[in-house]
Amino acid sequence: MGLDTQISAAIRMIRKGRKKIEVVERFGDEVYELAMVRLKYKEKFKRPIYMPLSGFRYATHEVVARYRGRVARERVVADLSCGCGMQAIFFAKYAEKVYAVDIDPRMIRYARMNARLYNAKNIEFIVGDALDNRIKSMIYDADFVFSDPSRPESERRRRLSTLSPPPAKIVEIYDKPYMFDLPPQISAKEITINGRREYISLHGKINRLTLYAPDIAPRNNDVWCVSLPRGAVLGKNDRIDRDYPRASEAYEYIYLVDQAVYYASLLPELCKKYCVEVLSTGKRRTFATSEKRKNSPFFVRVCRRLSGPYKTLEEALRVAKSTGISSPTIHAPISPSEYWKVRGMFGTAKIKGLKGAIIGWKDNYYVCEVI
Repeated sequence: MGLDTQISAAIRMIRKGRKKIEVVERFGDEVYELAMVRLKYKEKFKRPIYMPLSGFRYATHEVVARYRGRVARERVVADLSCGCGMQAIFFAKYAEKVYAVDIDPRMIRYARMNARLYNAKNIEFIVGDALDNRIKSMIYDADFVFSDPSRPESERRRRLSTLSPPPAKIVEIYDKPYMFDLPPQISAKEITINGRREYISLHGKINRLTLYAPDIAPRNNDVWCVSLPRGAVLGKNDRIDRDYPRASEAYEYIYLVDQAVYYASLLPELCKKYCVEVLSTGKRRTFATSEKRKNSPFFVRVCRRLSGPYKTLEEALRVAKSTGISSPTIHAPISPSEYWKVRGMFGTAKIKGLKGAIIGWKDNYYVCEVI
């Protein structure tokens, strides 16, 4: 029985509710992991890729990999720590040649198999340590090096020094332009390597931070953000006052702002370009507001204020229900137990009504219609 046949059989067992131990006893740990990834990958990859569960969380989304791949156009690229090969594959779509290097032979095996799935033929796979001079000599003709270093799973605060292989060491060893995939949560103060930062969001949620050496960066801005899949770009403008306008109250229109704008610290540019004021900020959600409706690719959700403010979430929910909103999205800090308590006010039946949202700000709650 071939590997793909085993994976398909394992998927059928999992869908039938069979326990992990039963699947592992029949097919082994590797097949179980590959099957679980394929059950979860549908939103991330178009093809039935090979990847261990340990790599799924940080694997580059196909949309992001394709977007970033264009920087390799007509160049020779070395992907150091390539993992299962997704970014290397999309570099290969545009590059003259790609070197895919990883210290783990299993990752290289998966990367080879994935390259065949995507018909990427201009990749040379190498098993080895990116910090070894042997690897340096093998990729001597690379125009630039790329690295997506692994992150410690249990680390609460992301640091450049704990990534593996360490980006600073890559810069020291390789006398070439560089491009790094860094955790977007890492503080700008932690990034001690000279470069231009690109914050990438996917469907409004922060996804990647790319650090480019200035000579290969696709833009001249020191910092910019990109909203995918639309591809909208917002760059830092040093001539704009960094003290952006803050609203003292919610106006008629309220906008949920793309997370990449917050992480890139580009709220001044957003306010200036789209004539809005910032209502609230945070890693999870940032809101802007205006009297007249504004349109921007960096507004993930546009809401029209119907009523409020209310002092409690329960009160806002009661008003929302009486207004004809069927099941509002709640944009406010709330514990899981409290969430299900207040959502229980609407019951479980599907009720036709307005698409609404409850937006919480400084102990004030607004009932809104989602436009």
